[in-house]
Amino acid sequence: MTVMFTTFDRYVAICHPHHYVSVMTRKVAIILSVLPWVLSLASVSSPLLGWHIWERGCRCEYLLIFERGYYLTSSVITYSFSILTFIMYIFILKTAWRYYSRVKPVGGDTSCNHGTNKSKTMERDVRNAKVTGVVTLAFSVCWLPFMTFPFQKGIGMDQISDTGLTVMNWLVFLGMLNSIVNPFIYAWKRRDFSKECKRTFGCFKNQEDMSHTSVEF
Repeated sequence: MTVMFTTFDRYVAICHPHHYVSVMTRKVAIILSVLPWVLSLASVSSPLLGWHIWERGCRCEYLLIFERGYYLTSSVITYSFSILTFIMYIFILKTAWRYYSRVKPVGGDTSCNHGTNKSKTMERDVRNAKVTGVVTLAFSVCWLPFMTFPFQKGIGMDQISDTGLTVMNWLVFLGMLNSIVNPFIYAWKRRDFSKECKRTFGCFKNQEDMSHTSVEF
């Protein structure tokens, strides 16, 4: 959901820049920031409030302890958000392509096309959208394979073999890998993030060098 809301922010900024200020108000930003936490808390706490079918002595497997509606709801929400994110990103790419085609220098003369505040803002928004696109792709690769199992359970395909359960459990680690990959994506695609990382770790390195120097003295 966070990825979809971030994509929505980039979609409005790039595809509808004149309406960005009126759409992405402070109130909307707060709602988009808080809503993922609220829904995540509701999803986690609902089984604790009784939305489960687990009994003592049963195997504690993800596909065996919840009601069918829980699996269907979670999987449909995940797939719907992913589809909406990809649709918005398609519009972002189309708008960015039209922009770069329009400002493409003719005959090597770039004086009329570059350097304006508007073009710089657009280029910055496009760069941020690229980061969002890579993050979205990483999320889809890491989590959508796992969500196929809850979806099958939600639509009534209850016959899942032990091998399928084992595969699903291993796919959880693929989903967790998404949290590990994201910082590397930001460090790769965001210059400001990469610069701050180098500056931070550079400080640690300088402190170590100073400590070694003081010991030698």
